[in-house]
Amino acid sequence: MEANKREPLLMLKSFNEYAKRLLMAIQFLDDEKIEHDLLKLTRRTVIAERFFTRRLIAITGLQGQGKSSLIRALFGLPEGYLPTIIGQGEKEPIIVKWEDGISEIECYKYGYLDHYSDIAYVKIEKEELKKIAENGVHDKDALYLEIRVPSHEGNIIQDKEFLLLPGIEKNKKELNW
Repeated sequence: MEANKREPLLMLKSFNEYAKRLLMAIQFLDDEKIEHDLLKLTRRTVIAERFFTRRLIAITGLQGQGKSSLIRALFGLPEGYLPTIIGQGEKEPIIVKWEDGISEIECYKYGYLDHYSDIAYVKIEKEELKKIAENGVHDKDALYLEIRVPSHEGNIIQDKEFLLLPGIEKNKKELNW
């Protein structure tokens, strides 16, 4: 990677590491608003960091315009993995990708463990993924969600990951995630 392209990645990695340390310290202040705001920012910067390290394609647009339907069709996802409420889709970002070495669809949440001391993937059931996606994260254990679909022969976009972003609400001035 060229030096000028590495600089933003290094800045994001550094910020995310400092944010983790700050989150560990904030829990002693007992100020939920500061913690919530820093988590919201960190959720976005962790995803931004991933843009530099993976082949990530963002799917974004107004609510109810077919973003989830596009992902369902592209990956052959059966019902039950993504929210199906018309006009109200995901409230949290979901990365969907093909994965070698698995035989069935797997769901994960990526987030902090043990009072922010570590960050990791935790395997979850599809019902939990759908619930978090529909209701939003109201706690600190998920920075984003991930669905891994078994790869198959002849897939020409196998190396791409898709980031399904929450729909933009017409009357809202800020992102809800």
